[in-house]
Amino acid sequence: MKPAVIDASVAAKWFIPESDSTKAMKYLNGRFRLLAPDLIHTELANVFWKLEKRGILNRDETLGLVEDFLSLPLEIYDTRSILGPALEIAIATKRTVYDSLYLALAIEINGIVVTADARWVNALKRSPFTEYMRLLV
Repeated sequence: MKPAVIDASVAAKWFIPESDSTKAMKYLNGRFRLLAPDLIHTELANVFWKLEKRGILNRDETLGLVEDFLSLPLEIYDTRSILGPALEIAIATKRTVYDSLYLALAIEINGIVVTADARWVNALKRSPFTEYMRLLV
């Protein structure tokens, strides 16, 4: 199995019960090398903040989830080293630099991006990047 670059849409499912949470949990079974750009910290904290703002989580739960996330066996990559390639991907695909950072990391390590974002996967279906994309299944 290639290394798996986990995006925030999958990581959120590790903490917030939603559709496909069970599928996301299989990536925590120790059989995968899990990686992400450092952007994932901000993205996931923002997901938790939004849930707190809506009253779904309280303050302590929100802070606890961030601590739980930080303790996961996830290799974090500094986005500075992949920012140029990510920008090139964003320009070529007309996708955000945020999404493109995950894809640039997957290309850098010859891995795959695992995402729950079907629109993103579908948008890249007929591109040279499709081999690096996997929808959470």
